[in-house]
Amino acid sequence: MLTVSSWYYDLDDGCALVGAALAEAQDINLHLKPLRSHFEEIEQAEFEYLPKHLEPMMHVVCLVWANSKYYNTPARIIILLQEICNLIIVLVRSLPLLHVFESN
Repeated sequence: MLTVSSWYYDLDDGCALVGAALAEAQDINLHLKPLRSHFEEIEQAEFEYLPKHLEPMMHVVCLVWANSKYYNTPARIIILLQEICNLIIVLVRSLPLLHVFESN
């Protein structure tokens, strides 16, 4: 006759939590991976071409919001948008002040 260890239920719960965390990590990785190339393009782009690069990036953010099972909460999207804003701020800080206020 087999007996169930007193640790069985704790280990079973732990395995379930690890499995759920793995599924969440895989979903987030799948949906955020396309943003990496957009971040790299924006970091390398000239300031005047920034709007051209932001539109496709924001489209990917919308796709993440619409399709990710775990990254479609306001808190997570806000963090992602803050990172995009911080990148733009860093790019603007590297420009001469007069260049920022020039109009075409």
